[in-house]
Amino acid sequence: MILGEKGLVCVQGADHTKQRRVISQAFKFEALQGIFPAFTRQADRLAAKWEAAADIGGTVKADADFGAVTLDALGEAAFGVDFGALEDRESEVRAAYQALFPTGGSQVFRLVYNYVLNQFGALAKIPLGRVEQQRSAGRVIDKKVLEVIAGRREEARSGKGNGGDLLGQ
Repeated sequence: MILGEKGLVCVQGADHTKQRRVISQAFKFEALQGIFPAFTRQADRLAAKWEAAADIGGTVKADADFGAVTLDALGEAAFGVDFGALEDRESEVRAAYQALFPTGGSQVFRLVYNYVLNQFGALAKIPLGRVEQQRSAGRVIDKKVLEVIAGRREEARSGKGNGGDLLGQ
């Protein structure tokens, strides 16, 4: 995971170098070219949702929608999975993502708070509700990622892989 107490943002030294090396493959030009359509599809879905709301004089929650479209785009581009966050489909992953990246209020404060907690291991041991919420959310996301990877390995073994996302490249 990029975030979390053992994620790329928080680890240092050899662990950071190892994780950065693995993740950097996803940012090579060829990989980005392959996943670009996933991001444009998700942006088109967001635009259609907002246009539909505008057509009836409705309002949108831009911060929540940006978070949802980000989760959906990452799901499609990285794993070939549709989380349905933009359609408000309930799922463990969506709830975990919202716990890690809540909307409303001071998002900058929350991100700094999470970073500080993860940088200083002793703080992360203090029994704060936010710390446990973050750990729980991280476990949910890690579990889903491992499930998707296991499924994709099985697809590759059986010759059914599609290769249209980062895992397939």
